Amino acid sequence: MNVEELNDEELQAELARLKQQFEHSAAQEDASAQTNQLYSEFVRARNEAIRRLIQRSDALPSGE
Repeated sequence: MNVEELNDEELQAELARLKQQFEHSAAQEDASAQTNQLYSEFVRARNEAIRRLIQRSDALPSGE
């Protein structure tokens, strides 16, 4: 698309379309970053739970 050939109305419509596309892309990036953060927190919590379970099992008397 050659923007030099667009009239003001067409240019405004193209700008609005590009703005909406940018905002949608930015929202997807935010959601992805949030998902990554939540997954990282989940992995840390899971690893801590595993570590505690191992500590408890190590503390059990032998033969039990």
